[in-house]
Amino acid sequence: MGHIEDILRKPYGKMCARANFLILTRQFVQPGQPRKIRESVQKDPDKLLDAVVHLTQYFVEEKGEYSSSIWPTLLKFSEASNLKIHKLSPTKDELFYLWSILLSGLPHRNMIVSLINVDEDCIEMLKEKLVSDVSFMQAIPELNREALLSSLNKQMLPITEYPAVLVFTLINYIAYKSKNSEKMSDICEFLETWGITEDSLVVVIRVPFRGEKSEVHFYSRLDIFFNKWYRDFFTSSMQFPDLGTFVSSLYVYHKDYREVSGSLLGKFLHYLLNGYVHGELLDRLITTKTEAFLKEKTYGVLRAKNFFSKITI
Repeated sequence: MGHIEDILRKPYGKMCARANFLILTRQFVQPGQPRKIRESVQKDPDKLLDAVVHLTQYFVEEKGEYSSSIWPTLLKFSEASNLKIHKLSPTKDELFYLWSILLSGLPHRNMIVSLINVDEDCIEMLKEKLVSDVSFMQAIPELNREALLSSLNKQMLPITEYPAVLVFTLINYIAYKSKNSEKMSDICEFLETWGITEDSLVVVIRVPFRGEKSEVHFYSRLDIFFNKWYRDFFTSSMQFPDLGTFVSSLYVYHKDYREVSGSLLGKFLHYLLNGYVHGELLDRLITTKTEAFLKEKTYGVLRAKNFFSKITI
């Protein structure tokens, strides 16, 4: 409970927490107490903490079991009795911990990206750079797309459609801003400043607007990912990270290839963030890129040499 209060004390943390809460509770459409609680936060952001307390009490005392209302993708015991988790009944402390993960993230349309076991002051600074007061007053919150994509050297990525693409772009932006704005010139200084250790991870949650299933993805060992792919960037004279330039150059924005290319890239980055280079997906991405290039509908692949030099067989 104390961590939630800490989040709400910070201006951008509070703004993001309210947006996250409204994303997560979008499913509360039926008349009843959860819907009334959600509507109270829509009308008055200052009621968010009370709303969390009341919903937690409702889930523990009236629902009495874990479900997707508590954590997206969880099934009720009656829907999957052979897949039950160790405990059927949540406690208030457990739910407050889950709320702290869900509310602390950065919201973008129907997704929430939470950085876990990372320095909270750095996260607040990140929110300050990417959160717009105007966009967050709208029904669908959006991060500052122009700022987020600035680390890609004026290239595009489909950050709205695919969770792994959004996570990768955010990670690339963090490295880019840390070097160019905060003047960090060493990977160790960067990891220490951000508090990134072997326990640091990213959780991304996607709550669809309609029809589709919710998604939750965990990407652990951020320390290894930054060490492998960004160590050289901090000591180089390059303004933009080679990895971001390479990955974004794989994407074909032309309307004839956009959907196929974006889907392949989302899957490829899901594996990359988990520490694997999926050879077949990479081959299909390059094949699609080559086909579009030969038809003069895109440019070539950039900064490939640095990427392939880091792959071990």
